[in-house]
Amino acid sequence: MESSHAKLGVGLILALFIGTVLFFAVTPYSICFSQGWSMYDKLPPYNLNVVQDMEHNYPFGLADYTPPELTVGDTVLAYSPITNHLITHDIIAVNGNTYELKGYNNMTNPVPDGWVSKDRIVAKVLDYPVLGTPMYLSFAFLLIMMPVMLVLLVISHLHDTFEAEHKSRGKVFYENMMSFALGLVVLTVILQMAIQAMLPLAWSFQELLGMII
Repeated sequence: MESSHAKLGVGLILALFIGTVLFFAVTPYSICFSQGWSMYDKLPPYNLNVVQDMEHNYPFGLADYTPPELTVGDTVLAYSPITNHLITHDIIAVNGNTYELKGYNNMTNPVPDGWVSKDRIVAKVLDYPVLGTPMYLSFAFLLIMMPVMLVLLVISHLHDTFEAEHKSRGKVFYENMMSFALGLVVLTVILQMAIQAMLPLAWSFQELLGMII
């Protein structure tokens, strides 16, 4: 008997991966990695943001693209007027087609970055519907989830092997292992919540170090 659970798991992961790649390849949406504390606590450090590009061409010219509107309070991916590096900061003022940017964290970014023209803004960070908060996923969460999912697939394959060979003792063992791995998934979600809860403490520690140094 073939390892049906493992094959289904691999198939679902491949389908999800291919679908995600096609989605971001065809649509004006992208993912950018942000680091540092300049946007805390609107955005945590080291996270993945979902952004909508300011410029996009649909395949084969199937449709015209309308870029997102920009207004005060929006978080954007833009070239810094100071360093010329890409930054993820807020729009705090608008004057025609020029925008003043600033990091949300007044401790790390007490003064504005300066003004940039619209063509220096690469993308707008999307907000969750209804909630109105920026879309992001903790990078630490992804690093934890990937090995957990791999362990789940391996255990599922071993479980199906013992099921096919009617090795009851081994089958029970791997069923227990699958339950343990599922528990790891739940624990990972709890850990993600704990990471979010610990961010204020981490920020306070960083502030303390800055005062000492």
